[in-house]
Amino acid sequence: SFAALNFSSLQQFRYYYKLEGYDKEWINAEQRNYASYTNIPEGQYNFQVKYAKEANGNDALVASMQVAIKGPFWKSWWFMVSVLFLVVGIVYSLYRYRLAQMFQVFKIRQRIASDLHDDIGSALSNINILSELSRKSLHNPSQAQTFLERISEEVQSSGQSLDDIIWSVNLHNDTWPETFSRMRRYASEVFENSKIIYSIHLAEP
Repeated sequence: SFAALNFSSLQQFRYYYKLEGYDKEWINAEQRNYASYTNIPEGQYNFQVKYAKEANGNDALVASMQVAIKGPFWKSWWFMVSVLFLVVGIVYSLYRYRLAQMFQVFKIRQRIASDLHDDIGSALSNINILSELSRKSLHNPSQAQTFLERISEEVQSSGQSLDDIIWSVNLHNDTWPETFSRMRRYASEVFENSKIIYSIHLAEP
């Protein structure tokens, strides 16, 4: 809005305004004492206005004002830099997460390999030794029978160890019901041939 301090006849004077850098020519506003703009691009502008008779419009004094139009925040450099850092941070986090997952898989594979080497490997070595002793004891059936029973026990133990390893790496068993069922089955196997009375109590999480 603007106003001219002129008490002459209003019918003889007109308002003219122009936004340099946006308007190409002066705009005749007649008696309207305001200017309205929409969708102006960001930048620096010089708004000019004058009040003069229509015939002498070019000779009138011009009042001016500097106008700075700011663009939307998503076009500012700091927003673009922030988005860039955010994207880089997300990509880096996904990369670190992927590395962590791969490291977890590597640890699981190492543990499985170690368990297989310790349990199954040891059992197979014992079975091999017992088999050799059984072969050499064929002339003594009772001693050979003892070695064969030991071989059967080693086979059962190896099967149990292998079953434990497979159960531990199965994601379907990562639940409380499956864990509790496994605990009950293990306890029943341990105390199967004993007179011990046992019970399992789990505190609520």
